[in-house]
Amino acid sequence: MIIKDYMIYKDDGSKDPLFTFVGDRTWVNGYDRSNILHKIYCNNNSFNCDSLYEGDYEYTRLDSYDTSKLTRGDEIIVSLTTYSHCYYSSETICLGSCNPVFHIPYFPPINSSLSD
Repeated sequence: MIIKDYMIYKDDGSKDPLFTFVGDRTWVNGYDRSNILHKIYCNNNSFNCDSLYEGDYEYTRLDSYDTSKLTRGDEIIVSLTTYSHCYYSSETICLGSCNPVFHIPYFPPINSSLSD
C-alpha cells in the first residue's frame, strides 16, 4: 500500500497543516516496488490477474506530534490519500485510491502522555 499527504489541520479554515506525517507517496506495511505483483506474473500464469490482490497484513501506525499546537476540544481535520491494488509494470500502477477526510474534536485521553 502507498500513502500520501497524511496531515492534520486545525478546522478553522487554515490551508496550512499543523502536522505532516507523510508528504510524498510512501510505501508502507512492508511493501515496495520489488515485492508487489509484477505484470510479468500475469503473463506466465503465476497469478490470476483478473483478481485484485490485497496485502497480507493490516496497517497501523503511531505518530508523535507537538501537543502544544492543540487544545482539548479543538476541531481538527485528519486527511490522507491511500493507494491500493498496485502492481509494477516499468512503473508502479495503482488501480484504487481513497482520500478519507475526518472532521473530529481533539480529545486525547486524560492520562495520556500526548494530552495537554
